[in-house]
Amino acid sequence: DWFMVRGSYNTGFRVPAFNQIFNGVTQSPNPGNTLVDPTTCPTGTVSLLPGCAAITPDTLTGGNLNLGPETSEQYSVGVVLQPSSRFSASVDFWSIAVDDTIGTLTTQQLLANAAFFPERLVRTNGIITLLDLRAANIGSRRTQGIEVSMRGGFDALGGSIALAMDGTYL
Repeated sequence: DWFMVRGSYNTGFRVPAFNQIFNGVTQSPNPGNTLVDPTTCPTGTVSLLPGCAAITPDTLTGGNLNLGPETSEQYSVGVVLQPSSRFSASVDFWSIAVDDTIGTLTTQQLLANAAFFPERLVRTNGIITLLDLRAANIGSRRTQGIEVSMRGGFDALGGSIALAMDGTYL
């Protein structure tokens, strides 16, 4: 009765919003001239250096029929000690892993991470002419933590005094 072990394992998913899948797709021109191809321009700024000429790719926004759900796995394991009715302590470890997170990238984010999303840059004769900025499954997220809880109390002054402490390390 004074010692308990607990744990759980779960999976989950989050489907994309209707609009993230079925909104119309818009192709818009890029009005500026400050972008460069990150694979050919080491400085990342427009200049006369080879490969650093300005590019003006169009951008795609709107729905994405290829957008899939986010998936997750989470688990926790812990122990509870209760040596008396007025004292208890517990420690729990938990972990959450989310894959295929749904998100959108800005033009600058896409160009800065072009190596991770080559299919989102369309080239014509070697020059980037189109950037796909529609929602996509673009990453993953990992979160883990430890939670500690202690409760105690005693009789005093004609009543009882209770103390509690909770903490989380994320």
